Amino acid sequence: MSGTDLGSAPPTTSPADRTQRLELAVSRAIAHLESLSSTASSAAALPLPSQLSGRRRQVAERAVQGATTETIALELGLSPNTVRNHLKAVCRALGLRSRAELVARYHA
Repeated sequence: MSGTDLGSAPPTTSPADRTQRLELAVSRAIAHLESLSSTASSAAALPLPSQLSGRRRQVAERAVQGATTETIALELGLSPNTVRNHLKAVCRALGLRSRAELVARYHA
């Protein structure tokens, strides 16, 4: 073993990596604040069935509004795969075959 103790060395993160992580955190915070102001009005605009959980309803509302999977994930702090899984469950619950049918059915 060399004279350097690797266990106590601070993690090396480049300034670019730190900047990228900070920008992502700021964009998530902004998206969250924007979603708070739009959630109340969008919930009343969509007659989604009450059997949907709150989170699935949020995902469905944003999908109907035209948000991409990645945008929904960012706004709600979910992974894109979780968003896709929620959309699949919403479509199953409503008897729809696709996200496009969901959008067509509830598009205002």
